Amino acid sequence: MKATHTFHPEKWTRRAHYVLLTCTVSVPANMPKELPAIDPTHTDTWVVVIGIRRWLKVAGVIREHRDDKIIVEGGPVCFNGQLMLLAQSVKSLFVEKQRQEAQRAASLAAVGS
Repeated sequence: MKATHTFHPEKWTRRAHYVLLTCTVSVPANMPKELPAIDPTHTDTWVVVIGIRRWLKVAGVIREHRDDKIIVEGGPVCFNGQLMLLAQSVKSLFVEKQRQEAQRAASLAAVGS
């Protein structure tokens, strides 16, 4: 099972080999219809654990672009009642948009030539 959270990290705690973040996540809009309805105002607080090498790849972008968000994909775990996301992939939303625009421009240039 994989979970994806997109959020702006307000503050984080750096340890020797990882970074801890917290984020508040609301109910996803694309829940399967077979599941019972969840109150749309419900939110959960997650602790996100990111390895230091993955964190360093996005930390500079976040410092430069204060309104940027990160996209964290990983394995969800419930430990002592606390929801945790163990990150397997961390991306900057700003960098991802730039990459997509560059790919779009390159494909348009290839079609035009």
